[in-house]
Formats: sequence, C-alpha cells, structure tokens
Amino acid sequence: MSPFGPIRFDADDVMREALAAESRVRPAVLETPLRECPELGRIAGCRCWLKLENHQVTGSFKARGAMNFLAGLSEFRKREVVTASTGNHGLAVAWAGSTLGFSVTVVVPRDASSAKIKAIQQSGAAIRYHGDDVVLAEKEARRMAAESGLPYVPPYNHPRVIGGQAGVALEVEKQLGFPDHLLVPVGGGGLAAGMAAWFAAGRGSTRIVGCQPRNSDVMAASVTAGHIVERPYQPTLASASAGGVEKGSITFPLCRDYIHAWQRVSEREIRAAMAFLEDRAGISAEGAAAMPVAVLMADPEQYSGSTVVLVISGGNRE
Repeated sequence: MSPFGPIRFDADDVMREALAAESRVRPAVLETPLRECPELGRIAGCRCWLKLENHQVTGSFKARGAMNFLAGLSEFRKREVVTASTGNHGLAVAWAGSTLGFSVTVVVPRDASSAKIKAIQQSGAAIRYHGDDVVLAEKEARRMAAESGLPYVPPYNHPRVIGGQAGVALEVEKQLGFPDHLLVPVGGGGLAAGMAAWFAAGRGSTRIVGCQPRNSDVMAASVTAGHIVERPYQPTLASASAGGVEKGSITFPLCRDYIHAWQRVSEREIRAAMAFLEDRAGISAEGAAAMPVAVLMADPEQYSGSTVVLVISGGNRE
C-alpha cells in the first residue's frame, strides 16, 4: 500500500497531472533542448536524439517534480517543507522552495558529498545531518515532518512528483512526436514512470527501455519478481539512480505496466558512455544520465533504422 493510502494512479492520471503541472511550473522550469546526436546515430544506424535535462534548472530533471509538488502547496499556511536527499532532489527542492517562498530543511547522511551540500545550502535550504545512509536520513525527515505537521517532499513516490517529471515526455512529443524507442534512467522510478505513462496514455507505439546500473537494479528486479524487493546494492557511478524502492511506491506499477524492456549496464559501460558524451558530443553528464547511451552502445543493432530518444537526466557530477 502507498504511504498515502489506497491510490489509483494510471497512465491517464499521469497525463492529466502532467498537463496540470504545466501551468504550475512554467516559466520557472525550462523546456530543455532535444538535440540530434549524429555520432550515436552512426553507431546504431538510426536517428538518435538526446533530451538534455542536464540543461534544466538545478542541472537535472528533479526540478520539475519539486516545483510541481511545492506549487501544489500554495495554500499551505506554514510554508515550510522537509525532505531528504544526498544530491539532485535536495537541490531541486531547495531551489523550488526559494522560488516559491518556502523554508526548506534537507536531511542528509553524515557522509554526504560536501560539494552537493554546499550547492543545496547556496540555494537557501537548511541542512540537518542524520545517520550514515540516505535511508536513515529519509526516516528522520519523515519523522520531523510528521512531528511538526509539515509536508514531506518525496523524491519520487507522489502523484505530483511523477506528473512533474512526466513533463519531459510532454516536451519530447511536442518537439519530435512519438519516437520508436525511448531510453530512460531508472532509480526510484519517478522520471521513468512519468514518461512511460505519458506515452502509454497517448496511445503511441513508443517502446520504453528502463536503464539501470548492474550495481543497483532494484526496480528491474522488482518488476521481474512481481513485487517490490529488497536487494543489496553496490556503489555505482550512477549514484543518482542508486538505492531501494519504497514499499508501496506508486512508481512500481507504472514501471511494471508501461516499461517494455529493462537493460542493466556495468560500471565500465557507464564510464565509457560518460566519456563518449564528453569527448564526442561536448556534453557533461552524470553517471545515471549516461546509462541510456551505454545501453544503446552495448547493443546498437536493435535500434537500426529507427528513431531513438535518450534521456540525459542530469549533469551534476560528484
């Protein structure tokens, strides 16, 4: 069960929320470029396009869901929120809070990256350290929010967050139409669930490929098992996609029902994809954002003769 109680949230619901989000998040959230990449197109024999969310405000797609969530709290009297994050989500919530006039507290584990902590603080949020990993930090953030009667801003497990992230798919359809294949990074599933559900609701034939690191593939393993599983994970260059999936997360059935294929990539393949983007396309991408490139380069033949969109989800490296 979702922590929000029994909830129905299918592809049509995602599309409605994504359309509603458009009026909430613009013009603060940018329409990011969709750029053709002939270098990758030649490798796979296809028309290959990169959706450049590394050009988004705060450097990742997370700004979309954070802004949509906080904008939906416009009548909330206290105008304070709490969240937990070690990176892109915390930065996005801090930025959205500063933009909309909310005080933001971000709970982080004690070993969080000092560079990311500094970026979050520079966006105006207060930092609170707790525990040795993000799971403990999230539990503390939820406790603080409940005790204070404040909203907790989840990184992926909420309709408004998923609807905000689905704006990436809305823009792809506007800019290109329905591609044959769309390759998207997957962690907790907010971005992938939103995009996959958008294209499903549009009744198109786009094949959605979920991309995960072999070192942290909980969503793919959960889909295979038919339920959310707990699975040990190892450090990965795709740190923005690392970690578990919350029990009862509404992203799970969306990913299960609307993502057509799952591909896992090694650390060597992620590193090579990051280098390819930097050297051949002039794009600085974080590890998670490079996974779609790694997937295409690992098996280029299956994309021959088609139109492919790779979601470059962010550019905030460690």
